[in-house]
Amino acid sequence: MKFYRYPLALVSYALLAIFVMAFLWNWLGNASLETYWYYFPASAAIYLALAFILSRLNLQWEWDVAIQVAFVLAPVLWYVNIKEQYQPPVYMFMVKSGYRGNLDVYFDHGKDAVTNANSTADTLYFKFNDNGEILLNEEVDYVKKSMHEHLYLIFPDKHKEKVSPANISALPSDTTKPVLVDDAVEAEKGKMNVMHYRLDYPQKLKR
Repeated sequence: MKFYRYPLALVSYALLAIFVMAFLWNWLGNASLETYWYYFPASAAIYLALAFILSRLNLQWEWDVAIQVAFVLAPVLWYVNIKEQYQPPVYMFMVKSGYRGNLDVYFDHGKDAVTNANSTADTLYFKFNDNGEILLNEEVDYVKKSMHEHLYLIFPDKHKEKVSPANISALPSDTTKPVLVDDAVEAEKGKMNVMHYRLDYPQKLKR
C-alpha cells in the first residue's frame, strides 16, 4: 500500500482539514488563531511521516495495524489521562433560621429557564423564600442529594448552621435542633414538578 493511502495518512488529512476550517473561520472573523490549533498540522506531518516509514518496513499486516492503532490512540489516551474530571459545583441551600414548616422545591423544565442563585467559583447558593419555596432548573437527583447534604439555616449575623436529614420513622432524640425529612413528590410524564420536605423539630414532626 502506498504511504499516502495508509489509515495514518487519512487521519493526517482529517487533521489538516480541521485546521484549515479553523483557520478560515478565524480569518473571516478577524480573530487570531489559538496556539493549540497548530498542533493539528504538526500532528498531521508526524502521521504522514509514520505512514511513509511503515510503508517501507514491509511488516506483517497484524503488526502494521497494531502500530497504526497505537499511534492514533496514544494522544487520545494521553489527553484523557491528563484532563481533570468534571466536578459539578456544590449546591448549598439556605433557609432563614427562624423558618419551620414545609420546604417546597419547584422545577421549571423550560430550556431557557434560569435559576436565581448566587455563585462562587465552585459553589451555587440557593435561598428559599419566606414561604419556604424555591424554583429551580437543575438536575433533580443532584438537587435531592444536595438538599440532604447542604441545607443550612442562615442567621441574622450571617453565620450558618447545617440541617441534618432524618427519617420520619427514626427521628433523632435531640429535640433542640430542627431536621429535614422527605415528604412527598409531584411528577408528571416522568418529570419532577415538586419535591416537598418538612423542616422542624423532631417532636413536632412526630405529630
